[in-house]
Amino acid sequence: MNRRAFLSGTGIAVSAALAGCSSESTPDPTIENVSDEGTELAVTVADAEYADRVEFNVENEGTTKKPISGDSPTATYSLGDPETLGTKKQRLHHQSEIQIVLYKQDGSQTDLADWVFKPELELTDVIHSNEFNYDPENYAQKATPVFEISNTGNGPTRIGELVVLNIEKEVPLDDSNQTTGFARSLLAREPTNERLHPIDSHEEHDYYIPGGESAYFAAKGLLTHSGEEPKQVESVTQHFDVEIRWLFDDLRYTVATKLTGGITQSSGEGMYRFTDYELKNIDYASPLR
Repeated sequence: MNRRAFLSGTGIAVSAALAGCSSESTPDPTIENVSDEGTELAVTVADAEYADRVEFNVENEGTTKKPISGDSPTATYSLGDPETLGTKKQRLHHQSEIQIVLYKQDGSQTDLADWVFKPELELTDVIHSNEFNYDPENYAQKATPVFEISNTGNGPTRIGELVVLNIEKEVPLDDSNQTTGFARSLLAREPTNERLHPIDSHEEHDYYIPGGESAYFAAKGLLTHSGEEPKQVESVTQHFDVEIRWLFDDLRYTVATKLTGGITQSSGEGMYRFTDYELKNIDYASPLR
């Protein structure tokens, strides 16, 4: 798991005025690093042998005290458990502020920092499933894109639902004046259903995503048409929307994929796909804020 330092990043501020050197022989301990690691907030102290404790003052939660020493220079605070984080049962509010206060052995305050619990989910990429050597059972690999969902904020959370909708219909059908799209609607309230498979996710393959990390979900057979045979087309740009629904927001992105190589029969009767595909664009200008 990646260790994420926030002393110079978003959501963290350190008061250098409190940190100093009271004498040449006994330096004042200082907060060296603050990082969220999975379900815990970790604070590492420099010159910890001269420290007594770290206090976590949490908005609407009170104060938690953790001892610090030279043998144990890191104090941790639990942000919650994977089962409730990102649900209405989670303990912390979105953008909850946590003040971190460091004390010396004589009981005086020597350093402090502020950290904000603020996870943020994004659709980061749409990747070809062959890059993961993933070949879905009963579905064509060449019709199965992989969604990369990233938590770019501070603290862990989880996806509530992943939805594919608003599929553009640009390919004419063979025996009518109608057109069809080469993408299938999807509503996945969990990533272990028949249509959505977790390739590299966290905590028993559910929608939980720690801060600063990504999870990958294969949309099995997404880029297919089911029904009447389409007219042969060499290539088309297929647009569809991907919506990430979670506790604090609903985010919608428009995805453009280039379908190439002509239309071929896919797995299953009445199923058609293009020979291959590649991502053209993800429109980040259309999240539902």
